Amino acid sequence: MPALSPRPRLLLLLTLLLACALVYSGQALAPAPSALPTVPLPGMPMPLPRDPPIRLQGLPSFRAAYEESFRGKPDARFLRAISELERLLGGSASTSVNARFHEGRWVLQVEGKEVGGLPAFPDFADALSHLEARAHQLGVKRLELKEGPLPPSASPLPMGRETLETLRELDEAWSRGRRSPATLVGAARATVALALQLSDLTETADAVPARALALLALGRATTSAALTEERALLAYVLGYERTARKLASALPSGGAARAFLLQEDDVLEALAERDAGAGVASHLWVRRLARMGRVQRAVRSSRLSAQQLGMGLHVVAPRLLLKGTHPEEQFIGRRRCWPWRGSRTSSRSCPSFSHSRPRPSSAMRMPRPGMPPPSSRASSVRGNTSGPSASCGIGGRRG
Repeated sequence: MPALSPRPRLLLLLTLLLACALVYSGQALAPAPSALPTVPLPGMPMPLPRDPPIRLQGLPSFRAAYEESFRGKPDARFLRAISELERLLGGSASTSVNARFHEGRWVLQVEGKEVGGLPAFPDFADALSHLEARAHQLGVKRLELKEGPLPPSASPLPMGRETLETLRELDEAWSRGRRSPATLVGAARATVALALQLSDLTETADAVPARALALLALGRATTSAALTEERALLAYVLGYERTARKLASALPSGGAARAFLLQEDDVLEALAERDAGAGVASHLWVRRLARMGRVQRAVRSSRLSAQQLGMGLHVVAPRLLLKGTHPEEQFIGRRRCWPWRGSRTSSRSCPSFSHSRPRPSSAMRMPRPGMPPPSSRASSVRGNTSGPSASCGIGGRRG
């Protein structure tokens, strides 16, 4: 092969260098794969951002960063209750409350000023104690309460429409200057009743339980009322069931709250029968039915009629907690028709109560692989060809 002259050799070398330069520049100017916008395909889950990486700078710093990434913050309803208490005693319309973890405890700050703290895992009792101490710090004398008797502790909680009417009357009395310990305690009890009847399935309605917690702490700080039943029910509403059962054990026997929290079903069922859907016993009994098993719930609920359970808001709301079909079918135990749907007969007059699909006939069913069509299967049954066994091909041999 003849050797190339120097000039063509130089041109070939320059061409190769230019091609390598173009390839390298194209790779450098191309965007990184992670920088490109990723659009998920239809039906695929959305991409979630990753947690920041924990850099190992010694074992103590790594442990602190690891615990910080998995540490749960205090209950948001506790912080909102502090803001409500500041509004009631301080007069500010909106108060920012922050929680900062420092040296094994949560430091609470109101408008940047430290006002106390909570343990690393605060309970309902810790939050209530802090609210009562904060009420004493702000000064309960600002409320200018007039002397007067407290409402009787054995009085039942207002339920249903009575809850809203009680709150409206107490609010009008408070705005007109009729401020007494009975008014404050009554407002706390009515707000706890409202929080008890609230069906917050999405866990987004924090205003009512937070205000109930603030009023409960304020009522205990300004009066000598123990409000044990209200504390137990509110602790249950907020999800602190262990604290609720501990408080319920100190209640006198025979009450609806104690029977509900300690699962004394026979006592609560008898109270609901006497209550006739007008008070807290009916509401708590429906809530208790929602926590039972399906068989036990059907047996217990069949003993009560629709008139005994009532149709008040405080009874209808907890029916949303029941899993299954129509609420009337769930804990009345039998299929009924509402008065505006017709007579209380079978489910044929109540099409909305029939949740099972109609079974297709033999002519509508598709034959299995290797099996004759339904018509030939019915004709191939030997012996008696009349009756339901012949229509579906069951009860004989295949010919």
